[in-house]
Amino acid sequence: MNTQPFIEKNGRKLSIQSKRILNEERELQVLSSAAGFYVGTLDDDGWPNSRDSGYYASAEAAQADLDAGTFAPRLNP
Repeated sequence: MNTQPFIEKNGRKLSIQSKRILNEERELQVLSSAAGFYVGTLDDDGWPNSRDSGYYASAEAAQADLDAGTFAPRLNP
């Protein structure tokens, strides 16, 4: 059973949500919105595709959790 909040493949951290819902392999990254920073994915056109974490006050905090693999995944997208 996967206990990480992402799929690890070839050294990349991929979104569980994008794989489960869209059957796409999308790499996780730190993104921002009016609500704050979050771990998520972009589509092929550069638009937000998934939000895999809650919001963070800073990009640095979101990046630290992404790097460590310790962000709390959203269970209901």
